[in-house]
Amino acid sequence: MINISTYIEYRGYRCVYLPTYSPELDLIEQLWAVEKSKVKRHRILQEDTLSKKITGACNNVKQSPFKGFVSHPYQCWVSTSNLLTRGQAMCLVLDMVPTVDNRRKANEIVDSNVFNVTYTEDQGPLHPFAMGKSIIEKNPFKYKTYLKTPPTSPTLNPSNTVTSDRISDLINNSNKNNGDDSDSSTDDSIDYNTRSLLSTTKSMFFKNVKNKDLFDYGFYTTTDIYNNITKKMPRLPKVITVSKFGKIIKDKDFGKRFSKCVGQKSVKGRMLYTPTKECLDLRK
Repeated sequence: MINISTYIEYRGYRCVYLPTYSPELDLIEQLWAVEKSKVKRHRILQEDTLSKKITGACNNVKQSPFKGFVSHPYQCWVSTSNLLTRGQAMCLVLDMVPTVDNRRKANEIVDSNVFNVTYTEDQGPLHPFAMGKSIIEKNPFKYKTYLKTPPTSPTLNPSNTVTSDRISDLINNSNKNNGDDSDSSTDDSIDYNTRSLLSTTKSMFFKNVKNKDLFDYGFYTTTDIYNNITKKMPRLPKVITVSKFGKIIKDKDFGKRFSKCVGQKSVKGRMLYTPTKECLDLRK
């Protein structure tokens, strides 16, 4: 009797002599249709093919400490959990200890120069390096940018534009009038001016983000935003009202408002991204 396994192994891949008068031919042909698919599948998985990569990724799915089992390959989750913030990456490139103050200094240095920090997919985000800003902009698929996460305390950002002197004066005057009513010594270090208020708001709410896995997307009214900013700036209610705060929030920075039914009422708000708890923990 002809060895069926030998026939299967060489069938269609190498030449093998099989007499046409073999009595086992019909039996082999019956088995061939089933066995051929098994042999081909085995050979494909042994090669460096897309099938093998997909199989390997599925086999490497791990458990995320954030949201239970993730539906993404483990490699994707690892690259997210190991992602440095922009300030941390700048400190590594500038050979600085990544403290809060140093990250702020590093941001000022990079923002005022022609270079920026970037990384490639081959090396990963844990290997940042400096590259000209124009080159990074021309090659967005090759050079990746780091995620900006909210600072632990409000910081001044020179790029933020003061919306109007009238609103700025209003905040500063209210700040002086309520200067003796501070509830904590920590709050004394916060500047309650338009620039600081805008900087804090932009660090907590985003119109667009690159890595949506690290953000929650939801509907926020002006009051919702105001209440969240108050957690960072406790004396804000004594400095500015919600209605005046709404005049500082511009559509170009936070998107246009639209009406939405909430319960029995129609309210106006914006769809914005806010960092998840996991995103905030990444910079600790």
